[in-house]
Amino acid sequence: MFDRYTEKARRTIFFGRYAASEYGAAQIETEHLLLGLVQEGLERGLPFPDGAKEAIRLAILAGMPAKNIQTGTSVDMMLSRDARKVLELADQEREARGHKSLHTGHLLLGFLLVPDCLAAKTLRKVGYEVETLRAEIRSATNRGLLPE
Repeated sequence: MFDRYTEKARRTIFFGRYAASEYGAAQIETEHLLLGLVQEGLERGLPFPDGAKEAIRLAILAGMPAKNIQTGTSVDMMLSRDARKVLELADQEREARGHKSLHTGHLLLGFLLVPDCLAAKTLRKVGYEVETLRAEIRSATNRGLLPE
């Protein structure tokens, strides 16, 4: 499933799964994936705005339920319905742009395209918008800063 993902996008999923286990979640939610993205960072050419990483992290933690008992990292965890939708929409964005690789910019778009999830609400609070992000991805790709 993740063979088209860049290394940073794959590591985002890994760190998202880790965040879910750290907070004792029953499944990997969009907010866990976004925490994974904040930890891993965006692709070169698509930086987070100043102060956004910390603002995202704090907003996600404030919006999450209280921490439950930590789940072991060896326990199999499923993606929530919204998290699966984020990944599906990220892949559709990749395909629509004719890109071979799914990168962290596509993941950001995937979050924003599931408007009611905590990750999308958080990203909008720090100023992310779908069309602006698409334009930034297009520009960075044209300059050779993002993989195609």
